[in-house]
Amino acid sequence: MIKSQLSKLRKLGLIGYFKHMFLENRSDSQTIFKNTFWLFLAEGVNKGLMFFLTILIARSLGASGYGQFAFALSFTSLFAVFADFGLSTLTIREVARNKSLVKKYVDNISVIKMFLGVITFGLIFLIVQFMGKSSSVKTLVYLFGVYVILNSFSEFFRSVFRAFEKMQYEAVSKIVQGLVLFFVGLLVLHLGATYVVLAYVVGSFFGLIASLFYLRKFSWVKLELDFGIWKSVLKESWPFALGSIFVSVYFSIDSLMISFFKGDTELGYYALAYGIMTGFYIIPSLLSNVYFPKLSYAYKHDGKKLKKLIWSFIKKISLIVFLLVLLLFFCSKPFFDFVYGDGFNNSVGVFKLLIFVLVFKFYGFPFGFLLSASDGQKKRLFAQGTTALFNIITNLIFIPWLGIMGAAITTLMSEFLLVCLYVFFTRKMVFK
Repeated sequence: MIKSQLSKLRKLGLIGYFKHMFLENRSDSQTIFKNTFWLFLAEGVNKGLMFFLTILIARSLGASGYGQFAFALSFTSLFAVFADFGLSTLTIREVARNKSLVKKYVDNISVIKMFLGVITFGLIFLIVQFMGKSSSVKTLVYLFGVYVILNSFSEFFRSVFRAFEKMQYEAVSKIVQGLVLFFVGLLVLHLGATYVVLAYVVGSFFGLIASLFYLRKFSWVKLELDFGIWKSVLKESWPFALGSIFVSVYFSIDSLMISFFKGDTELGYYALAYGIMTGFYIIPSLLSNVYFPKLSYAYKHDGKKLKKLIWSFIKKISLIVFLLVLLLFFCSKPFFDFVYGDGFNNSVGVFKLLIFVLVFKFYGFPFGFLLSASDGQKKRLFAQGTTALFNIITNLIFIPWLGIMGAAITTLMSEFLLVCLYVFFTRKMVFK
């Protein structure tokens, strides 16, 4: 392997070798390596920047202020699915199978998403009026609503890059967004939470501009009203959308319930621990983005290759999550003491419990994305809906009783249930 790469380097030269390995799609293994590299580079930069910015935000706002900030973000995240309606996932699957669909999908779905964006912001504005929050918290919600809608458009355009397995363009647009958010956030941090959320909006706007710049390589946006296409894509996308609603519910409902039952300070403790833990979700998420187009294509064209790809995915997940859980469990207390000081000591115990959520969450990705790639979105929808209902019921029981530890226990049980259902539905494709 090493000899062959050295031979290519001598033959192509440094620039030619870089182009061959990191910009072109030459083989399955090379394309997986290339796209994994670019997505991990983008997320490494973004998560690194956001890690330091979140520390500063938490220290600046304190537990109560950070709880309000976390509430606004969690609340608006529940509505992100309405702005996308599963259209990005559908675009990846269908365009990966048939590249000639890209213009029809981009032109028509862009119009659909404009309508969805207006509806989404209207829902956010309307519902928050009945939640008894202060005017300052409502302002945070409105701004995060704009951020969610802009992000939704960026994610749709990036789905085209994923369908063509050109993740280098996605990486650049995400890095641009992350850098703008970080530096604008630093500049306005001393002005308070409202200006910090404005930094999120500005960053997402620049990310959208960068995504549009690279979209030209595949299809420029020319708005089109083809109701036949609209009917087709909405018919196929609704299970993805409803599934995303269920995911959003059990991803965010615990934070909303903690805010209601225990107050913003307790939410601040939980949100910090939960936010750090969920930051690691990006690892299986990025691998899923790399494998999903290939799984979608293999399902239609090569059954043996499909099984080979999914086991490759599972093996990578197993190695990563084993090492990660060991590292986080033994380093959590020194990490919190050093980074956040005494103000967030109550977050440590919750974080230690949430670490084990990573095991079930990581394994859920390959089995869940296999369902989506193999036209099993309705089975995935059933699994997500069942888990969301279980999560709501157990949160209502455990949060008033055990507080933030109850929310952590519920999250652990919910992720275990979800991965069990995914494995049940995909067992014939994976294990036979």
